[in-house]
Amino acid sequence: MAPPTRVDALKELHKDLRLHFELHRSQIETIWNSFDKKKREECLSSTSKTGEILKHDHDTSVGGGFVCLITPEWNLEDIAHGGPEYMLNILRHRATKSLTEQLWEGANGQRGGEQALSQITVDLLQGKEKLTTTIPDYPVIFTSIMKGSLRSVRAEEWDRDKLYTSFQDGDHYGETFKYDPQTFERFRPSFPLCKGESILWRKFRMIKFLTYMVRRILAEGQAVDSRELPHDSPDDIASLTATLSTLSTDDKSIPKDEILPYLVASTSDQASWLESCVDSVYNDPAVLTGAFNAWFDSRPGLVPEVNGNKWPLHTSKYFSPAFFGAVHEAVKESAIWELISALTELLQSTTDKDHRKMIAYDLSDICFLEYRRSQRNLTRHVQTGAASECFYRTSEVLDDAGNARVAMRYSPEELTIFRPQLHYLLRLCHQKTTPSDAIDWPNRLGSLHSSAPELQQKLRVSEFEALLSLASITGVIKDLSSIIDLPVGSESHPKGFRSRLQKAEAQLNEIGEKVDLRKYIWPISNLTDPTVAKAALQGLEDAAQPIMGRTIREVYSDLVSETLANLEARYEKINGLAKKDTASDQQWASSSSQATSPSSRVPQSQRRSKEKTRPSSAPTLTAPPERAADAEAAAETPPSVPDVFQVSRSTWEVFNNILNRSEAHGPVNWDDFKSAMAELGFAIHPRFGSVYRFIPPQSMNTTRPLTVHDPHKSKIEGRKKSHLRRRLQKVYEWEIENFHTR
Repeated sequence: MAPPTRVDALKELHKDLRLHFELHRSQIETIWNSFDKKKREECLSSTSKTGEILKHDHDTSVGGGFVCLITPEWNLEDIAHGGPEYMLNILRHRATKSLTEQLWEGANGQRGGEQALSQITVDLLQGKEKLTTTIPDYPVIFTSIMKGSLRSVRAEEWDRDKLYTSFQDGDHYGETFKYDPQTFERFRPSFPLCKGESILWRKFRMIKFLTYMVRRILAEGQAVDSRELPHDSPDDIASLTATLSTLSTDDKSIPKDEILPYLVASTSDQASWLESCVDSVYNDPAVLTGAFNAWFDSRPGLVPEVNGNKWPLHTSKYFSPAFFGAVHEAVKESAIWELISALTELLQSTTDKDHRKMIAYDLSDICFLEYRRSQRNLTRHVQTGAASECFYRTSEVLDDAGNARVAMRYSPEELTIFRPQLHYLLRLCHQKTTPSDAIDWPNRLGSLHSSAPELQQKLRVSEFEALLSLASITGVIKDLSSIIDLPVGSESHPKGFRSRLQKAEAQLNEIGEKVDLRKYIWPISNLTDPTVAKAALQGLEDAAQPIMGRTIREVYSDLVSETLANLEARYEKINGLAKKDTASDQQWASSSSQATSPSSRVPQSQRRSKEKTRPSSAPTLTAPPERAADAEAAAETPPSVPDVFQVSRSTWEVFNNILNRSEAHGPVNWDDFKSAMAELGFAIHPRFGSVYRFIPPQSMNTTRPLTVHDPHKSKIEGRKKSHLRRRLQKVYEWEIENFHTR
């Protein structure tokens, strides 16, 4: 995607303004009319990055005296101190007239061709007209130029080269051309470039100001929008910090023969967590809004070029692609982990050499695919966040998705001593960093944050979550490689799930490019309304139906099912051929033997069904089965008689907080949770980094352990608390009724 020019940004801003005024006109007018002078001042000041606004139309104290020459009507005296109708007239005019019409027509009704406007210009020069009567663009700029105050330093060069700017509606709007009579007639209306540039700049500023003003008006007028959008709170960040070190099993604390059961548990838990995240995206407007914000704020166009230039991105053009990207990425990650979990369980369930070899190949390919996905995701978030100074954008080179390629300014080694956090982040983002190379960097990052918490606070929640994803898959790859051979699949010649995924993504990306959901998701805070969020998601799925014939979640659910079914079909084919060869070799002996018991002649299909420990149909994302939180939970039958505990009041309050679905109870202190588990007789073993394993006492009905991530800064809350509640209920069948105070 080539970088947009200022003209591109002007066109997009104007589309935004027209759309939003059309959707919210009555609301905007009602709210603005209700504002007093002070509130209008606040709204007007919010349209300027520095908060500096012209006091009156001839105020030369702002912008070196040039602002009053370009947009004199945008001032406190007329907009804030005058009546509300002044600004509404400007807004109606700019939002309902084309860019070319605004050249010839003013908000107060002046209109006409060049001759009529020349008279307006004369009146302006003679002081008979005031600039703030919101006259057309051309007379304002021409008057400023005629007064000798507004002139580009390149004006002589442009005049010498006979360069002109076209203001013709359509593709040629804003286009620069060299003058000749034929071209001039074809591109009319046109002006010399020195005037054209100033007119474009005036238009850009006015429409940008009005767009910001509309956002502020709507935010002030809606209770739901007057609140801040979801931001990264210290508690959110703290709850994720600990997971940076959750990489691999510690070979000293877990015997090798227990690694696979542990992996079944951990991958199952990760898949379950991601399923709940997708459900939250679809059902919780706050989660959807946060995911959308994170994806919107991390798009490659925000990365500056080598010379420091950034794209003019103050438009909603990027809203719909970002909304699609946030939803799509959440569903895709969940599907990949669903498949990893299913294959890990399948690996544990079979001892057949050929079967395990086939599972290992598919599992390896999918794990390495997820490693690259999570690595790209981390890069996306840090290149616009904590490591923004370390990346630059090359617009001439595009990546596979058609975005401008982003590259590192520095090699990680250059930052080792002076900027260790950036060093670790760049190491993890580097394409040459393999899973085995990446094992240690999150652990180092976690240790650094423990010794320097202020560095941790500089990372956004989206960056922490991306680090967690990368750490999780890196640990799985390391643990798997310690018990089986993991062949590395070809990225250039994809097969199986990787191939099917690429085809599906190519089709789905068409949706992100074409779908327009701006009527739902602008302003962004609209998404906090459950009705609007539901409508936006439905609009996305409606766009997917003609292309895919199903919803996005169903696409990935089918990919998981097809991959598992394909694996079983390949195995059964090989297994069937082997059985056929064996039967052929023993045909004479079998046919002549009369001693064979009838009960031993079990049909092959029945034997195969007995050997299989997993249903032929794979779990789906739309209606997922309940998964075990640990390997032991999947292997053992839940206790028929739940444990009952006599506990202290403080311990009862901890479990009441966790097991009660009401959020009114607030967060749970991490130390309080550990103390409560210890009171029940659990042995607490720190494993690595911030991961703890809780092993129940022998007096309990089950010996199933529980692995929990330390939230580092002491609070378990929100979705983390909900997930812990579900795990305790699944593994131990605990409800608050199981706990009684002494």
